[in-house]
Amino acid sequence: MDGSPSASDAAWAAARAAEWLGVGLHLVRALEWPAAGVPGLPAGDPGRTAARRSALTEVSRLADAVQVFHPGVPVTGDLTDGAAPDVLTRAAAGASLLVVGGRGHSAREG
Repeated sequence: MDGSPSASDAAWAAARAAEWLGVGLHLVRALEWPAAGVPGLPAGDPGRTAARRSALTEVSRLADAVQVFHPGVPVTGDLTDGAAPDVLTRAAAGASLLVVGGRGHSAREG
């Protein structure tokens, strides 16, 4: 999940599927920090630290919200450094189901 509305929708759909399947839910967010940093954030490690803190807060809030509405589903969340395809491939190994949003923050409009 990347904090986008699509990722949030996917997390809620996954929670319903996990409840139906009788399995737990593990929310995963990949954080790939570009070498040049991100405009608007401090350069270097301070910017990366701020981005990680924000992303981890988003994962935790969504996991907590999903847990409240699906108390029978064990919900965990994780922030992992790396490119999304690599992180998701590793996270999906051995999983019962992989659900991804159809449109993240980096998707174009239209």
